[in-house]
Amino acid sequence: MKRCNLKTKWLGLMSEFKSEFKIEIPLIPVVADVGYLFGRIRDENHRLTADSEMQSRNSNGYLFLRNEENKICGGAVAEFRFDLVYIDVIWIAPEFRNQGHATRLYRALEDLAYIKKKRRALISTFYFQRASGFWEKLGFESIGEVPADHLDHTLVYMYKKISSEDR
Repeated sequence: MKRCNLKTKWLGLMSEFKSEFKIEIPLIPVVADVGYLFGRIRDENHRLTADSEMQSRNSNGYLFLRNEENKICGGAVAEFRFDLVYIDVIWIAPEFRNQGHATRLYRALEDLAYIKKKRRALISTFYFQRASGFWEKLGFESIGEVPADHLDHTLVYMYKKISSEDR
């Protein structure tokens, strides 16, 4: 799979994938775009708001998947701290799922993290999200769980080293 070469595209911050979809990594995200992304995520049972996210996140932690009409079809939110990237969410519109877009978003996010000298990635997922297999395919391993009264609400933490070998 061709990887996004962000080193040569740092100023433009657009992926080089030949596809009807592009991944945008804005230096300063448009509030309406963040609102749209979190509105869609919230529609899928997440309780997040664009205002609180804009106040608490580094703007470089937003990636948007757009179609040919420039409509947002997915996105990712991550937080960069120390040598760590914490992936808060990757979301793809239901009609575009199972087409490799989530993997592409993650790879672009990992490339951005590598450029920012982040060498560890962390994700948390609940059992009910059924996402552990996806993250394992990307090289993540489970490092712990936070049990809950109901098994589906158990929180799983997963970790991966980000290396130059993947570039």
